[in-house]
Amino acid sequence: MRSKQYVRSERSKKSATTAERKAVAQGARSSKCPSPEEREAARRPLASLISKSEKAQQKLRPDSWQYAMLAENLKALRLANALLNESSSAAAAAAQSELQHARQRLEGLCQKVAETQRRFALGAAAHTLQRNRLAALQTAAALVALRERELGA
Repeated sequence: MRSKQYVRSERSKKSATTAERKAVAQGARSSKCPSPEEREAARRPLASLISKSEKAQQKLRPDSWQYAMLAENLKALRLANALLNESSSAAAAAAQSELQHARQRLEGLCQKVAETQRRFALGAAAHTLQRNRLAALQTAAALVALRERELGA
C-alpha cells in the first residue's frame, strides 16, 4: 500500500510532466519567424535526425507499424528541412493539410525528445544531443506553422 505522501509526489510529478509537455509544444508553436541564426543552428541536427531515421527504417519490415511511423516522421522532417533550406519548390508543393500533418508530427517529436532529454545528466553528450535536436525540431515546427498560416491567410 502506498503512503499518502508517495501518492502526492506521484501526482505532482505527473502535473509537472504535463506542464513541461505544454511548454515544449508551446515552444514548437512559436508565432515568430526563426532568425537566420536559429535556422543555421537547426540544419545540422535536423539533417542528422533524417539520416538516422532513414537508416533505422531500412532495418524494419515495410509492413510494420514502426516503418509506417518512421515514414510519416520522415515526410514531416523532409518538408521542414525544405522550408529550413528555403527550397521553394518543395515548400510550394505542400498543401495546407500536409503542413498541418507535418506540424503535428514535429510537435509530437518535440515532446518525445524532451522526455528523452530528461533521462540524461545535464552536461552529458547525450543530453546536449537531445537539447540541440529539440531546438532544431522546435525551429522546424515554427517554420511549418508559419508556412501553414501563410497558406491559410
